Amino acid sequence: PASSSDAQAPSEPDDAPDGNLIDFSRYPYASATDFSWVPYEGGVSITRYKGAGGVVRIPPTLGGLPVVMIDTAAFRDNQTITHVQVSAKWIGNEAFLNCQHLVQVDLPGVQIISIYAFTNTSALESVTLYDGLIYIEPMAFSGCISLTRLELPSTLQRLTADIAIGSSVRSLTLPASVTSFENDANIMGNENLEEILVDPANPDYYSVDGVLAYMYMVVEKAKGVMELTRGTFHQLGAQVEFFPGVEGWFERINAYGASIGVAVEHYIISSGLKEIIEGSSIAKAFAGIFAASFVYDANERPIWPATAVNYTAKTQYLFRINKGILDITNDEDLNDYTPEEKRRVPFPNMIYIGDGLTDVPCMKMVRQKGGSSIALHSGTDTRLTDQMILVNRADYATQADYRPGSELDETVRMQLHYIRCAHDCRRRHTEQYDRARARSGWSPNEPLPQR
Repeated sequence: PASSSDAQAPSEPDDAPDGNLIDFSRYPYASATDFSWVPYEGGVSITRYKGAGGVVRIPPTLGGLPVVMIDTAAFRDNQTITHVQVSAKWIGNEAFLNCQHLVQVDLPGVQIISIYAFTNTSALESVTLYDGLIYIEPMAFSGCISLTRLELPSTLQRLTADIAIGSSVRSLTLPASVTSFENDANIMGNENLEEILVDPANPDYYSVDGVLAYMYMVVEKAKGVMELTRGTFHQLGAQVEFFPGVEGWFERINAYGASIGVAVEHYIISSGLKEIIEGSSIAKAFAGIFAASFVYDANERPIWPATAVNYTAKTQYLFRINKGILDITNDEDLNDYTPEEKRRVPFPNMIYIGDGLTDVPCMKMVRQKGGSSIALHSGTDTRLTDQMILVNRADYATQADYRPGSELDETVRMQLHYIRCAHDCRRRHTEQYDRARARSGWSPNEPLPQR
């Protein structure tokens, strides 16, 4: 790599295409004139980047002193950098926050990544961490919706469960070196993180299914604080607030379906607690509720998980609905072969509505089998639903607004029409096929009749 001296002119932007991963060793270090810095702990801390963007390899020294830190907000809101390599020991708070075009970061030599360091870098798809990293502070990679993997190095000692909240990271593995893992309640807001695995050599932590861990913590946290019973969960369910129009949605859609000859049924598949859903005002609208649930003692206190539903287990309940086997203890009939024409709810007649990446396996399967999937977003943040429709995980992406005349309402009505028309077309085909067979006397096991 080319050396970086104070006399160099500001660098020109490199031509690495946005979205491509690169080999940083093939690029020179950025010019010293691209940065402002201040003395810090025997070296310097970069306080501002003023270069042209593109690929930025931050030099290990500036002004003859080692680069020790990327200071608070040094690159924040920069929309020109696409690839960054950092070898400083410390990346400060919000250092790369909201760098929307940053695709790849390479962090050799980094020991501490501070809070919000890479928050909302929505294009970020590759993060390389190295041995020597000790601590990742909360929310460091939060909102990185393009980030699907985060491999933690074997020297990491401290981190929190919410380091990648709001990203597309589904799994984290704690190395044997981790001695402090702050879980608390933060993970409950991370709907995309489905599992936290632990290196078997770690003496302080061990792996457990995420839903089972949640159920365990619910019971543990209630001890000495509140009396936790089935009724308590029902009371919590009665307090659930819904998106606009939800409570009137079921009756209205049922009536519309009936008007075009479609019998509509509603089911819910959730990793949440069944007892809370049962206590909600909409529970009676569902033909089936598949969710996590407890076994209760004689005093109605939860004592053991009865069912745990994680994102991969959700798909089995689609088959239960498909075959009409709603009893979750009946695995024999579920696994028996059933011809498609004898299945109670054909997959092409299903509409799956989901609001997060935990729904992706179900959305994908329903689409593959001829049904349709709708991804919902709340508020103005459409990044996740945009991604889901762009990568063919969903057929539709719209606001979580269930009121009459909303886009969701119109989309479901159109899909019900489509289901009805497709059914009529299949029936018409079958009628004409049977008529042709009767006229010709032909059997599928015989050669085609001659004209």
